[in-house]
Amino acid sequence: MKPDAIVVGGGVIGCSIALRLAKAGLKVTVLERGRIGREASWAAAGMLAPQSETTGEEAIFDLSVRSRALYRGFVDEVRSISGIDPEYRGEGMLCVALNDEDASSFAVWPSAQRRLGLSAETLSADDTRRLESSVADSSLGGVFLPNDHQLDSRKLMDSLAAAIGKLGVEVVEGNEVSEIVREGNKVTGVSSAGECLHAGAVIVATGCWSSRLLSTAELEIDVIPARGQMLAVDGGGLRMERVLHSRRVYVVPRRDGRILIGATLEYEGYSRKVTAGAMNRLLSAAIELAPAIAGCEVVETWCGLRPDTPDHLPVIGPGPLENLFIATGHFRNGILLAPLTAEVITGMIVKGAIPDEIRPFGWERFTSA
Repeated sequence: MKPDAIVVGGGVIGCSIALRLAKAGLKVTVLERGRIGREASWAAAGMLAPQSETTGEEAIFDLSVRSRALYRGFVDEVRSISGIDPEYRGEGMLCVALNDEDASSFAVWPSAQRRLGLSAETLSADDTRRLESSVADSSLGGVFLPNDHQLDSRKLMDSLAAAIGKLGVEVVEGNEVSEIVREGNKVTGVSSAGECLHAGAVIVATGCWSSRLLSTAELEIDVIPARGQMLAVDGGGLRMERVLHSRRVYVVPRRDGRILIGATLEYEGYSRKVTAGAMNRLLSAAIELAPAIAGCEVVETWCGLRPDTPDHLPVIGPGPLENLFIATGHFRNGILLAPLTAEVITGMIVKGAIPDEIRPFGWERFTSA
């Protein structure tokens, strides 16, 4: 019996869509070219932080805030099904000014966000260090964002993979889809390893590998890899409760004692190199922000390939062919936007509903240009 839906791509976006479709009663298959959740989702820091360094005027801002509001319920749901805790943390984020330019910007964007009804508390230098004692004594102040949270992205992916399995979703790893199969203007399935797999709907959620697959449906969208290098140190006895953010780096404490430091933004194709220069820049910036990091042991380095588009915004919505749906190009916001993307795509498939706020993120914006 053919599935109601095939989700191509087993990252946080694809698995979240599969979860929501399965909960809606559909028979779902996920096809993943490698292993579930081991690409950009695995590499991510897991920050749920739409407010940091933004005035709230960006096109993606409203969607990001809405998706953040869904996250506690989403995590509770996934944990209750899977039994695996994604370690959601709600201590907030502290953005730290380390120079006069930072301090000047902090006088602008927090007030803009407060006008939107969002919490953004401007702190003196003393109050910044009282909130987080690990912050450098040279800091000039900070902005505390109590609603910008974090989770462990790797544990989220483990939890999602277990949850969709328990909901009866068929997961096929090591299965690269080569073509979207169609009859006229209607998609009927996908082709993989010379075999045609039929389904009532096909959802493309293949991250930075989406362009080639979408081209088989005569849809030309440039989704390219944006490499992000990161590292982790063993925090030992270093006391750090919240995500710390400067203009050069973010520092993310985990419950297991590790501290994540990231991330670069590089356009180097599909290269997965972790470079000495990038590690040096990240460590230097992290030590400037929290000097005690200098004494911590480096325990891991890695990189991920974020899916970027020409306007740095995701492509979410129905494709140009019947039964084709697209959820890709989430760039730096894949973890954050997963619950909302899954909700929207499921609504389109089950109810045929396309929310007005999603329409600006459709594929049409590229062809009209």
